[in-house]
Amino acid sequence: MAGADSDSDDVEIVEAPWEQAVLQNRDYKDAYNIFTGRKHGSPGLDKMRDLLLDFKGENADTFFIHGSKQSIEFANIVHIINASTKKAKATREKAWNQTYVSQVLAKIIELRSMELNDREKLPSNQRVARGRSTLSRKIEKVWKIYEPCLKLFKDAELAHLNKKHKTPSLKYQETGPRMQDSYCFDVQMKDKNGCPCCAHFSTMGFDLSEVNAINSSRRLTAMAEGESTFDGLSSKHGCFCFSIDCHGSFDGKGCYVCEDLHKRGASQDMSVDVGFCLFSQCSICSHGKDREGCQCQVIFEEHYRQTIALAIKKNNEREEEKKKQAAFDGEGKKQQPEGTGATALYNRLNEW
Repeated sequence: MAGADSDSDDVEIVEAPWEQAVLQNRDYKDAYNIFTGRKHGSPGLDKMRDLLLDFKGENADTFFIHGSKQSIEFANIVHIINASTKKAKATREKAWNQTYVSQVLAKIIELRSMELNDREKLPSNQRVARGRSTLSRKIEKVWKIYEPCLKLFKDAELAHLNKKHKTPSLKYQETGPRMQDSYCFDVQMKDKNGCPCCAHFSTMGFDLSEVNAINSSRRLTAMAEGESTFDGLSSKHGCFCFSIDCHGSFDGKGCYVCEDLHKRGASQDMSVDVGFCLFSQCSICSHGKDREGCQCQVIFEEHYRQTIALAIKKNNEREEEKKKQAAFDGEGKKQQPEGTGATALYNRLNEW
């Protein structure tokens, strides 16, 4: 991780092999881009310096699992902070520039994510105890400042991608709470059209009655004013595939596809492990470690459903063409006759 020479004003970044992989993580890159930029409500440099100084003297093991990579790395961060506080403020601020402070804060965000993932493997009583430490509150303080910035960053990134890929209103909801989490999937209310992303018939509308009421009101107003058209609202719909799984139930309960297969007397694969789907024809449920179920959780506006589906189809076709072309170009390079290419040409020129 970042290390600093206590006798120098300059900050030296020293990266361990495992840390190089961390720096390639999407979460770290997003955090670094947010902290280094002045968009998306990111805190100013002075505020970020104060956040780092707040960790002075903290014991990594009061939040992180003892001996873990993230505990060792955070201890290094604290060591650097402690050494930096012994210097004059002007000297420290010269070393703690926008780039360096952003790197450290982004790393703390990533270390927090790593810790929470590892903590899931611990007994619940240990997780609660760790969550009450002073260090925990300070790390969560950084997260609470960062989280709304991340949302704005993701929204801006999504808008750019939707414009680029011609998929208006589509959201993959990879971070934060899902809109579907506030609704129960009702087979009787599911849409008759397939999901534009996964093609399963697992989508359902949100607040349809409210949208219909607003559109009815606007329609009546337009008619009263002699207008033939009005600006209607488009209802939001979401895919619930991520929440659908029969978990190996003999009658398929929990998955509308498996229930239908059971009613039609479809054959069952009894060789699968306990807890996994018995119906091989189902493409929604999980069938084992080597065949995970559909995790689609997108949301979109209904009137863009077909537009999104067609755009995704075309984008996938373009990607396939690129892969084929790349493979073809690769084969061409492998089969290149000996004595050809730039290096061989320059060698021959030298010989001449």
